[in-house]
This record gives sequence, C-alpha cells and structure tokens, in this order.
Amino acid sequence: MDRSRLKWAVVALAMGLCLLMGGLGVAVAQTAPASGLGQSWPNAQDVSANPQFHVYVFAVNGLKFIQVNDVNGTVRGGVAASPDGTSSLALPLGAGQLQAVTDSAPADGVTVYSDSGTTVTASPTRGLVASPSARPVAAADCTSVTDCTKIN
Repeated sequence: MDRSRLKWAVVALAMGLCLLMGGLGVAVAQTAPASGLGQSWPNAQDVSANPQFHVYVFAVNGLKFIQVNDVNGTVRGGVAASPDGTSSLALPLGAGQLQAVTDSAPADGVTVYSDSGTTVTASPTRGLVASPSARPVAAADCTSVTDCTKIN
C-alpha cells in the first residue's frame, strides 16, 4: 500500500471514530439521570399535578426522593419514600415544610403529586403532606385468602 492510500485510510478511520464517538455522546446526553436534589431548578422533569408547585422525583438505589418547590422555585421540602409507599422520611431540604405521615392525605388538601406509592398534598391545616397512596392492608382487614396475602 502506498503512502497516499495509507493516509486516506487513516483519515477515514479517524472520521469514523469521530462519528461513532459523537453518536455515543448524544446517546449519553439523552439518558443522563436526573440530578440536582435540593436545588431550585434541578435537572429533572417537573411532574407536579398542580400549577402552584414544581415537583421533582429522583430514584436512587430503590428509593424515591420527592422534592416540592413553590411556583417561584423555592424549595419547600422533600421526602424519601419506598417505591410502594409503605415507608417515608422527611428530608432536611429547603424550608422543611414537607412532612411525611403514615395516615391518609388531609381531606382539605389539593393533590400536588401522586403515584402508585406516595401522594403529596397541600393543605391549609397541615401544610405539605406526603402520605401513602394506598392504605396498607391490616390483619383485621383479612377476610379472604386474597386479602391476607396483601398484609404488610
């Protein structure tokens, strides 16, 4: 192979590698995980069910971290929750106004966020409250084999 052909082969290989690396860079950028827990405007999708709030959910090691900001981006609080909603813990974020409870959401509240395990409501009497979306089945509720298999 002469020098000219070798030179063009090296150029073609370099261009191919650049295109490949560029394509990989785009793929990585599109699948970047959400980040910025505790920030006013984190790099995460706003999943709020209410226009007066911004809600961001982060998932790490099987836990959900739910952050609630007000309409201006001020962090009002956060909660760490198990995916099924059976356990939750208020996080020391922002104003610390989000409390985690084990009972149901306040009746006078409006839904700010809800998924299969956790509901966050804003209530004039209780403030921001994170509660289980579904009430766990208690032993007293066990009336059939199907119900008894759901006891937590």
